[in-house]
Amino acid sequence: MPETNALTLCSRVWSDTLLPAPFRAAFSAREGGASSGAYNSNNMALHVGDDPRRVRENRRDLLQNFNLDPNRAIVAEQIHGSSAVLVDEADAGSGCFSHKDSIAATDALITATPGLPLLCMSADCLLLALCEPQARLVAVVHAGWRGLAEGVIESTIKLMKESGAKPGLITAAGTPSIGPCCFEVGPEVVSALGDEHAAFSLDGKVSYDLRAAARARLLKAGLSAGQIQIDRACTCCREDMFFSHRRTTKLGSTHTGRMGLLVWID
Repeated sequence: MPETNALTLCSRVWSDTLLPAPFRAAFSAREGGASSGAYNSNNMALHVGDDPRRVRENRRDLLQNFNLDPNRAIVAEQIHGSSAVLVDEADAGSGCFSHKDSIAATDALITATPGLPLLCMSADCLLLALCEPQARLVAVVHAGWRGLAEGVIESTIKLMKESGAKPGLITAAGTPSIGPCCFEVGPEVVSALGDEHAAFSLDGKVSYDLRAAARARLLKAGLSAGQIQIDRACTCCREDMFFSHRRTTKLGSTHTGRMGLLVWID
């Protein structure tokens, strides 16, 4: 997927055209929100030190842009692991108002319930939206390098298959994430993910292509190459549009906001 700033509804949305109907996915930008300071301005995360009232306002405005009930969004705890959970109406609102009651120890959410919003956050990690029309399933996946190494993509597709999905029918869309231009890594990343998608420079530095690593895992899990699109915008490069943990750390700070990937079935 080429770098394309859709912004079709408001400045708070980077793209809302990620999945085919009736599935929907929207990735938020950092602009157009109520947060201030280090979280300026459209921070979607309750666990990073921002004023919770502002975060709830940001989430509410994002969901209401798509005529979704902001009180029903389901949020994963996100621990950089491999756990995927199938959720339904009984889980509506989990993590919506407090990080403490989010879906515990989970990095991927799947549902077959129409109108039920699923939300994952990131500030450099790749987020994936998956859908399968025959089983009418949609999923959101937090796929940073640790999650990829742990097998979060494989766990998600396995659970989708157990719920009736066929991997060959799954469409996958990836959000902006840190690009190989900015993702300099240590030996632990190469050790965990392998060196196929690593680039080694003469001065000993190593950069990693997280997107290529995710694509390879999606293909190995049975997805068709033509059904995988991953945005090439770099969250670390684009300070105007995205929060970035790597960029913030380089500037000597520890606080930054998060973008959100929102998925649902119309």
